[in-house]
Amino acid sequence: MLLRRSASHLVTMFFAAGQQYFVVDCDGAGAMSEAAEHYRQNAANCRHLAEEAKDEISRKRFTRMAEAWEALAEEQGWLDGEIVS
Repeated sequence: MLLRRSASHLVTMFFAAGQQYFVVDCDGAGAMSEAAEHYRQNAANCRHLAEEAKDEISRKRFTRMAEAWEALAEEQGWLDGEIVS
């Protein structure tokens, strides 16, 4: 995984089997409530990559990444008051 930062964006790139995947491109200046939505989009992207994976190892890796993004989105939603416990 490679993290590259610019003044206003954070881009995370994953490299698997010689292919480059851009998973995150979120505006660091966005409001907190937007963060959970970005995390959900990242999870959906990882789910798509898992479906398209050419081997079992990559499929499992992207599935675990999607699960992690979903958990992060849920936690961020709770912090933002979207989820009341």
